[in-house]
Amino acid sequence: MRTPSASRISLILLGLSSALPLAIGTPAHHAQKPLFMPEDNGQKLLPAKPHNPDFYPAFLNALDVLQDDYFATWQGTWPTSIDWTAAVIGTYVSSALTAISKTSSSKDTENLVNKYFSQLVASYFGQNAFGLRQEAYDDMLWVVLGWLESIKFIDTHSSLHYENDDWLGHISLQWRHDLVSLPRTLQERHHERTVHHGLNLHVSLLPWR
Repeated sequence: MRTPSASRISLILLGLSSALPLAIGTPAHHAQKPLFMPEDNGQKLLPAKPHNPDFYPAFLNALDVLQDDYFATWQGTWPTSIDWTAAVIGTYVSSALTAISKTSSSKDTENLVNKYFSQLVASYFGQNAFGLRQEAYDDMLWVVLGWLESIKFIDTHSSLHYENDDWLGHISLQWRHDLVSLPRTLQERHHERTVHHGLNLHVSLLPWR
């Protein structure tokens, strides 16, 4: 029997984290209001989708498999990944944590968030920060997207559960600091003269698109 790869597990996790709010329901104070009332144009709203009690355990199981089987804490990375695929997996983990944070404010949820967020922070410090600046520029973009998703999670978790405090704000500041330096490198690679707003994949290559 073949063992699922980390990338396959992470894709499953991404799908589960995207659908999690629909499956388990959204707290009343975070529910999105409709753009219009049904009587405005004679249309009827679709009935609410029933909650799936089996979805959340499956979601947590996918996250558990991804991190317990593929993440090496002492290395601060997923050893079978390369730099840009590790960044993508980290993005999935951040997205999953955002979904978990929105489920409840219980102690069990907080413990779960802290467990996986500590691994996410380890993966940040395990990144080859200087080597990334010598890699293809689309690889850098994947890393930047991962940092943005991590900051989004920190901001979401702080606003939901720490109204009068900035939850782990010092770590968020570190991510935000790197978001200033790496995108600046990317901006320098936009080639205006050869291709309008084209992007070099690497300094040795012609602009792409």
